[in-house]
Amino acid sequence: MSETGIIGFVGGMDIPLINDFYNGYGAGAIWANPAVTVADPVYVGDFGDPASGKELTTSQIELGIDSIYSAAGKSGLGALEAAHDAGVNAF
Repeated sequence: MSETGIIGFVGGMDIPLINDFYNGYGAGAIWANPAVTVADPVYVGDFGDPASGKELTTSQIELGIDSIYSAAGKSGLGALEAAHDAGVNAF
């Protein structure tokens, strides 16, 4: 699913529940492709800030990340928009 081999994660807040999503995503990706690099997670700090979600996702895309998982509530809408605009995978 990733052409660059680098995947990213945008979370709403740095809390245990959201970190469980990140850890599961990373573990599954590495199980499917041991060569994949799972970038450190980034956090919006809010579940209702799509503009910041888009900004953080854009910064990840600029680092070469081409597959992004968002667990950020409404902030994730910004993540999806940034991914769409850049033509990268997001879910």
